[in-house]
Amino acid sequence: QNCGCEAEVTSADAKIDGYAPQSISEAWNNHFEAFAAQDLDQIMLDYTEDSVLESYESTSGNLTTASGLVEIRQFFTDLFAILTDLSELDAPVVQVTEEPVKQVYLIWSCASSGVTFAHDSFYYDDNYRIVRQNIGATIVGPSPTMTPTAISERSKESNSNGKDDDDGAKTASIVLGSIF
Repeated sequence: QNCGCEAEVTSADAKIDGYAPQSISEAWNNHFEAFAAQDLDQIMLDYTEDSVLESYESTSGNLTTASGLVEIRQFFTDLFAILTDLSELDAPVVQVTEEPVKQVYLIWSCASSGVTFAHDSFYYDDNYRIVRQNIGATIVGPSPTMTPTAISERSKESNSNGKDDDDGAKTASIVLGSIF
């Protein structure tokens, strides 16, 4: 019988799914395995509705911000569409830090899919979920065709007076469905 009182299940409730990491190392292992397998459901266990992922792609100059589970899932959908050949996936630097700040620093590349250099910083909450992820990457070769998914306005440096960019203009960027 349906009482109309279903609880929303979030990644914080992921113990239901058997996912309850007890350390950054455990959480990182899940993320890295999910990434290599391109498993969206598994990788999304690492995020919450409050998570923010920001990515800058240096060739195009695109800055993408994905907030919450829906946008981050779309980010990884688009990323996995670009990473069609993982034969040269390499991660020469993986630094997992449990204390004093729960974080992972990653340098990686996948030249076989056009990602010549990337670095990520992951910051975790007390439940070992990613609250903030920052990515910088260089992608060469043809970019997949993407459709606009969001428009964001940002300024270079807004000061406390709320001024616009140095030249007085607002910077508007169309965030394409591309990952970076």
